[in-house]
Amino acid sequence: MRPYHLMEKFGVEIEYAIVDRETCEVLPIADELFAKLTGGPSGEFQDGEVSWSNELVNHVLELKTHVPVSSPAGVERAFHRSALFIDDTLAEFGAMLLPGAMHPFMRAETQTQIWEHEYAHVYHTYHRIYNCLRQGWANVQSAHLNISFQTDEEFDQLHAAVRVLLPLIPALAASSPIVEGRVTGFKDTRLDFYGRTQACTPTIAGQVIPEPVFSEAEYEREIFSRIGDEIAPHDPDGVLNKYFLNHRGAIARFDRGSVEIRLVDAQECPRADVAILSLLIHTLRWMIASCDLERLKAWRTDDLVELYVGMVRDGSAFVLHNAEYLSVFGIEADAMKARDVWVAIMNTCGQKEHRDFYHVYQKSGSLADRMLSSLPSAPTRGDLQALCQNLHKGLISNTLFTPKQTRPLQNPRSLLSRAPTDHPQRT
Repeated sequence: MRPYHLMEKFGVEIEYAIVDRETCEVLPIADELFAKLTGGPSGEFQDGEVSWSNELVNHVLELKTHVPVSSPAGVERAFHRSALFIDDTLAEFGAMLLPGAMHPFMRAETQTQIWEHEYAHVYHTYHRIYNCLRQGWANVQSAHLNISFQTDEEFDQLHAAVRVLLPLIPALAASSPIVEGRVTGFKDTRLDFYGRTQACTPTIAGQVIPEPVFSEAEYEREIFSRIGDEIAPHDPDGVLNKYFLNHRGAIARFDRGSVEIRLVDAQECPRADVAILSLLIHTLRWMIASCDLERLKAWRTDDLVELYVGMVRDGSAFVLHNAEYLSVFGIEADAMKARDVWVAIMNTCGQKEHRDFYHVYQKSGSLADRMLSSLPSAPTRGDLQALCQNLHKGLISNTLFTPKQTRPLQNPRSLLSRAPTDHPQRT
């Protein structure tokens, strides 16, 4: 029996890059950090409620809740305290933590160092198959949200709601508009790479939006068995685990009873990360309680992918011309900007403690929008270094990034100024 019921417990994981404190170039010294604290490059360290671990590449650290939590409310404080501890320790190496989903000028082909210590055989297997010295493998930082379920019936409800919500996430959480010094044209460049890094085994990621499967047996048959068949010629020794291979935007972890959402770009500080993850939790809770389950399960993957691709590209500015999708969230409109959809959801599902994030989002959009508003259209290396320094300052102070110059909305609205209604209001 899996330990926790539907949405009873949550796990949070946030990744950060290690960079030079002056130049902001990536520094592959995660193993040296672990060695200083543990006496060897073990790749694991427990800091109270937060655990740290290594990742595929040696310039990235993952922070995660040590045990599942009942609410993300205390996660912000714990993650910020741990980030400060890491940053202070890295200062001894002339390094610091950099938040956000992609380093804006890292050259993945020449600056990547694969982790060479414990579990290195796993990482080198990935590298042999997929060539991980590339953007989309070496230069990505995300925030993952694990949501508990216990039974097939609970998985049925959770997976149905998650599939439908996934396309909206880039409009809320995009933070990767710049790669290798250039504005890419995608608000969420991390996710543009996400579905393309494993082209030789297309079943691994599928269409990013998961297939409409709603039981463990169906998932095993329709997803895991296909992944196993496809990877077998590339991994004859069976090094790669099916749960780690599954590269969909939300993956089912039947081994520990959770669905893990993977489409959230890492933000500028734990305050922003937790505000987004908390909003996803409360939105999913509302959907499960308020929406017709069969209606949620009926959504075709292709229709959800079409919305997802648009929001990866345009982020909060994407216009949803889909009245049926909007109606899932109680919105009666033929078309609406994604930003306004999230504002409506915030008015219903938002929490008062995150009101500052909601106001910043309503005024200035996602972190990707705010990053671009703070830069010229063709940023120089100096512009991008200044951006990195400002993002680092925000991480240390746990404050939201706001550009000096922003383009305000035409009709600013207050958020959470009235009692929540049963359905999101049209904005």
